[in-house]
Amino acid sequence: MNSKITFFLLVLFFVCFISCQNEISQTTQPTQNEVLTANSTVTTLIKNTVANDGSRDNIIDKASCISIQLPVKVVVNGVEITVNSEADYEIIEANFNEFEEDEDELEIVFPIVILLSDFTEVTINNSDELESFVDDCGGENEMDDDIECIDFVYPVSFSIFDSANQLAETVTVINDEQFYKFMDDLEDYQIVQINFPLKVVLFDGTEQTINDMVMLETAIENAKNKCDEDDDND
Repeated sequence: MNSKITFFLLVLFFVCFISCQNEISQTTQPTQNEVLTANSTVTTLIKNTVANDGSRDNIIDKASCISIQLPVKVVVNGVEITVNSEADYEIIEANFNEFEEDEDELEIVFPIVILLSDFTEVTINNSDELESFVDDCGGENEMDDDIECIDFVYPVSFSIFDSANQLAETVTVINDEQFYKFMDDLEDYQIVQINFPLKVVLFDGTEQTINDMVMLETAIENAKNKCDEDDDND
């Protein structure tokens, strides 16, 4: 009798186990239209949207594809200014605008650290080294790859699946740098699915809810050339 009960319990256990596995498989299957793949159109659009925007400090480096890591010291028309935040760029501009007829001069106190569009950090020791990166950026207000007319509202999360289509982990990013680096490493994962809905903010402050990959691609495509990216050098 005991052996029959034991056998029955074992059968019941395996039935429950298989049933649970099937249920997990059904509930965690990645949705194909939400799967991110390296080098796809939407992946490229996302990376261009979250790439480092180097235009905010053009008043210092005159280059839209790199940015200078703060704090940094500059000498503006003979006055040393420590730039601790983006708000301090206005101090430089005010100094430039103090006299209309003078020729403004700005010198950067080296060494500095710059951030490339992919958030790589590079130490720069002198003006010649900086100029080599500036030359690669193109001229003032020239077309570039980064998209500044739409931004993601964070956090954004992703589901990562293994080769058996089972949910392995969930990754959450909270800023552009984390998002870019995660997208740059897509090939390291079997299957990555972006978790919708998510929100984006358009250039006019309008917030839009995105429910799937098609909506996301359309939103970025529609917004990318709809605003002045303000890539001038002042």
